[in-house]
Amino acid sequence: MTETEMHANIIDAVISKSFFRDTAPAVNMAIVAALALCLGLALPRLSPARGFILSLAVLAAYVTSAYLIGTRLHVLAQIAYPSLTIALCYVTSTSCGYIQERREKQKITRTFSRYVAPQVVNEILKSEVDLMQMKSRRQLVTVLFVDLSGFTPLSEKLPPEDLVNVLNRYLKLVIEIIFKYEGTIDKFIGDAVMVEFNAPMPVPEHELKAVKSAVEIQQELRGLSEEVEREYNVKLNVSIGINTGEVIIGNIGALTRVEFAAIGDNVNTASRLQSFAAAGQIVLSQTTYEAVKDKTNCRPLGPVKVKGRAQPLEVYEVTGIKPE
Repeated sequence: MTETEMHANIIDAVISKSFFRDTAPAVNMAIVAALALCLGLALPRLSPARGFILSLAVLAAYVTSAYLIGTRLHVLAQIAYPSLTIALCYVTSTSCGYIQERREKQKITRTFSRYVAPQVVNEILKSEVDLMQMKSRRQLVTVLFVDLSGFTPLSEKLPPEDLVNVLNRYLKLVIEIIFKYEGTIDKFIGDAVMVEFNAPMPVPEHELKAVKSAVEIQQELRGLSEEVEREYNVKLNVSIGINTGEVIIGNIGALTRVEFAAIGDNVNTASRLQSFAAAGQIVLSQTTYEAVKDKTNCRPLGPVKVKGRAQPLEVYEVTGIKPE
């Protein structure tokens, strides 16, 4: 614009009395409040990327509207405070979302690190499934029960402090091996441990991993048993039962205490197989055997009558893992 044109515009404004005027403070406050309210409701529902796009769009729309109002109505709309409000809404929403997500991840980590291996926790965090609110569902799993044989005589022979020391070393060995094969610790029942494979996250070849973990527990326990025998003059041995089938899994409990657990007839079957197994034995159900028979060495034990089953079960003893 030349100096002549600028002077002409000023003279025209004086003659027509069309001077620019500022918006009223109340109007500015209303605009800021409206922007804060609308963005405060919308941004938490969007991802950071979509929230950024929305914020830019709102800012562009507001600046364009302010320009049009200024040129046509000769009203100078406030730009700085509304723009700052849009920016603060986006930063606040994004920060709160990040903090909330971090807290949820920490909660999941604290909850499931007690039950599953670190690599499984990582998969849970990567998944979009909200396991903290997970409803019970049916799922095919392999259930393993491992129990310390002769625990009652052991508890009578050892002082409480020594008994706890032995139990902790035994349980540490079992847990480390279970986690190595991506199993989930369901619960401790005295000296017994209940484990699931293929829950809460899918585990490839979960039947074989369950059997491999059982074999490794038996192998590693020999070394621990030798140590305990030298220290306390007692031997350690375990019996293990494994069954594969559908169970109900999910967060089970009351408001004051909720735990991830598996329930159902196939859990009971695994428990019965463990009770049937002798010290040092790993006993499989027919369903587990069919899944691992090509990669393990097993011998049939014949049909066995177990508590809670009307018909006898075909069971097998694991004698080793075939070389790969």
